[in-house]
Amino acid sequence: MNEPSGLVPLSRFGPLDSLHGALRRRFPQMGVVSVGAPTESLTVTYRRRGPWRIRWDDGDELFIWSSGPQKDKPVGTLNHVERTALRIARPLGVATDALRC
Repeated sequence: MNEPSGLVPLSRFGPLDSLHGALRRRFPQMGVVSVGAPTESLTVTYRRRGPWRIRWDDGDELFIWSSGPQKDKPVGTLNHVERTALRIARPLGVATDALRC
């Protein structure tokens, strides 16, 4: 079936889209921006920290810091995306004391 010209084809959400949603849901005070279409990485900031980037490694199925003080270190997995969001928020200085994962 042909799609009308001028429309963007639909695509499924990927791992970075899930992480973006978890970060916005759990830590709305953080700045989170998707980079690329489809999403290639996320840029995160909080107050004067960042911007730091996070990417998805398809081979290892892990989120990886691609910039910042923990560059090239794994952050977490898609299976535990809420915990991964917490592991991103902490080094940025977001108040997470009352949260548990």
